[in-house]
Amino acid sequence: MGGITIGQEAAATRATSEDTVTALHEAIGVLSSVCDYAQSNDAQGFNAADTWLGHVLAQMPTTLWTDDAALATWDMLRKYRGQLDAAGIGYDDLPRPAGADELEAERREQARQRAREHASTGASSNTVRHTPTCAATQTAATSPWPSPTTRTWSPRAGRSPAAATTARPRPTCSPSPASPP
Repeated sequence: MGGITIGQEAAATRATSEDTVTALHEAIGVLSSVCDYAQSNDAQGFNAADTWLGHVLAQMPTTLWTDDAALATWDMLRKYRGQLDAAGIGYDDLPRPAGADELEAERREQARQRAREHASTGASSNTVRHTPTCAATQTAATSPWPSPTTRTWSPRAGRSPAAATTARPRPTCSPSPASPP
């Protein structure tokens, strides 16, 4: 039987080098060897979200690893830099698998997009911005400004809710300039 087995096929079509796969496999094996499947909060091994995949990758022979497996491992190991450093493995010294540059570029673009969205919706979801409006028919019930008895509290102010009574003066409205005829 001279056919290619599944493992040989995966290794033959993989753009990631065998040395890179071996280094990543050894690094994930170190984490797997101290992991208790997130049963205790001991900062050892994988977190609950990574436990299953981390153990599978650590137990999978490198001949079965695809580029996706190598990339997933490299990306996962990023979260465990401290543990890897303690074991004498520098994350930044690990070889980068095929697709790592594209993954980082995509992640950077996603972060920029999230920042843009955050900036366009306001700096904080707890911030309420009131725009004063001047209308002759505006009543206290429809005013965007709090009444003198309104209590507001901000955790950043460092005061208790009871001490944060605000009595802001209502804006004075100046007549709007006459519109040109």
